[in-house]
Amino acid sequence: MEVKFLKTKTKVILPPECEIFAVEEAYQKLNAKKIVEKPVEIDFSKVSTIDTTFIQLIVSLIKTVKAAGKTYSIKNLSEEIKKKFELYGIDLNDL
Repeated sequence: MEVKFLKTKTKVILPPECEIFAVEEAYQKLNAKKIVEKPVEIDFSKVSTIDTTFIQLIVSLIKTVKAAGKTYSIKNLSEEIKKKFELYGIDLNDL
């Protein structure tokens, strides 16, 4: 996972394998930084697989961003990954 602090936003680029073995490192990166100082863009362009642990992490990130009064956007979400969220009844644009 990459976290980039740009002038107008914070960009979170998810890894190709969003699975349990990588969630601890991703969690640390999200908590170690001042992620909610600007609007957040969550980029799914590299994601090929995702499991429940990463779905929970992303939902938590979005709720944290919203609680801080910032906005978020979802970029490059494939239909396959979108269907995984839908299986859990989650609409990423409506959290």
